[in-house]
Amino acid sequence: MRTRTSVAVALLVVALAGVGAVALAGGVGWVGGVGGIPGLDAGGTLTERWVSDTARDTQTNHHAVGVGPEGRVVVAPVAIPKPGSGLPAADACSLVRLDPASGAVDWRASVPPEHCFSHALTAPTVADADGDGESEVAVGTTQDAVVVYDTDGSEAYRVPLASYGYAPPTVANLTPEAGPELVALDIGGAVTAANGETVLWRSGLDESAYAAPHVGDTDGDGEPEVLVGTGKRVALLDSAGYVEWSTSAPAATMTVAETESGTVAFAAGVRHLAAVDAADGSVRWEREPEANPAVGAVRDGDDDGANELYVAFNDGRVVAYDAATGEREWEATVSTETTSAAPPPALGDLDGDGEPELVAPTNGGSVHVLDPADGSTLATYERDSLVWTHPTLADLDGDGGDEVLVRYGDGRVVALDYES
Repeated sequence: MRTRTSVAVALLVVALAGVGAVALAGGVGWVGGVGGIPGLDAGGTLTERWVSDTARDTQTNHHAVGVGPEGRVVVAPVAIPKPGSGLPAADACSLVRLDPASGAVDWRASVPPEHCFSHALTAPTVADADGDGESEVAVGTTQDAVVVYDTDGSEAYRVPLASYGYAPPTVANLTPEAGPELVALDIGGAVTAANGETVLWRSGLDESAYAAPHVGDTDGDGEPEVLVGTGKRVALLDSAGYVEWSTSAPAATMTVAETESGTVAFAAGVRHLAAVDAADGSVRWEREPEANPAVGAVRDGDDDGANELYVAFNDGRVVAYDAATGEREWEATVSTETTSAAPPPALGDLDGDGEPELVAPTNGGSVHVLDPADGSTLATYERDSLVWTHPTLADLDGDGGDEVLVRYGDGRVVALDYES
């Protein structure tokens, strides 16, 4: 069973405040594990395919990698913290296209030095943003705009925002006319919808926002809506930007999934986890855990006919919940440390056997492949650098299995191959 899942990932800015600016460049290894306990061999391996040459003297890079259709376009935002005095070098904050086979830098598109700091670039969205049949790369920037690039790195156009972007923009058909629109949610909670460089509307929620908007017919009326999450609530806007409903449920991270009973927004904030019915805003279930959750994928991971929600916690646990009821099915420990943030897990077919694997990185830098049915650890990779965001899964070589792209805090991207 497969569900269409849109993962909107964000990390609270405060979580990065205490991170030291020391780059830890290398240090790699791989082991196996079982039973949710790292280090016990289960026969699987994670090996490096490549490591990008995009290091920065920091540990604060926390916006994920974007990948286009068929894994042909791999794009990563790379940034440094805002300096105390002076301006950084011209390429310090750059959108970088990486070769899928080697990780070599194909091109850079840089943010002007005066706009360069940790949030200079969002995770990019690689999609056909203008309806020409070719992919573009759309990225929110601290220039208070979404900048859209052709895949050769040339700027196509930009869409003005009310503030800088934090979450990746969404490309989807929002209007009755054929063709895509671009919808972006900036850090101040303003939702902007645009067709090309023309702004169609802007609606302000006046709350800090970290999760990407979801566009789709969430209430079954045949018309698309925009589902957004802020630090305080989940809200639904109609295709003209008017709020249809708003529900108190903090959504520092948010996953939207099409389930058998309709569209559901799974929202996570500080010690809060909730499932919100996207049709009317009613809360289907909520939990108040002792640690801070970050929501990841939704799918039937154990073939029992019911979807699971996979959640990482900042105390080192990964938990599978029954998505319909919120009942816990299993939990696994991937780290013994409590950290300021937990990267959300991702689900994909890593070995091409038609069955999913769950990828759960830790803030400390390890990456764990888990069996989504029971949480047992299949393989683990170690690197001495922090991880703040979800991994990106994509088949880079056309072999039928997804590679794991991990965005590390030191600016590098590591591509991993899994073998069972």
